Amino acid sequence: MKKKVRFVVETTESISIRRQWRKVLADCTYCDALTTFETPEGISSRTGLAEREIFRLLESDAVSFMEVDRVLVCSACLENLKKELFHRSPKRTIILQPLEPE
Repeated sequence: MKKKVRFVVETTESISIRRQWRKVLADCTYCDALTTFETPEGISSRTGLAEREIFRLLESDAVSFMEVDRVLVCSACLENLKKELFHRSPKRTIILQPLEPE
């Protein structure tokens, strides 16, 4: 007579995920200063600004960026743009969209 034996194995697994967003110190031609360039993902997680909105700003040429192995955006340009837009009217919401080509 054959006997069936059932084994139950329980394991516990921990996974630690640490993201380190890339930052580069470089000259910005828009700000005329030495500033920090960051990935759009890093800026998005730090400021709450949507990545798509950051790419819209890049496409409309509102902020400086560089392309190395990834796209890096000047964080000072974003801060200056934010100050410029909200200094005029803090109660108004402004949505930046690129102009349609004619």
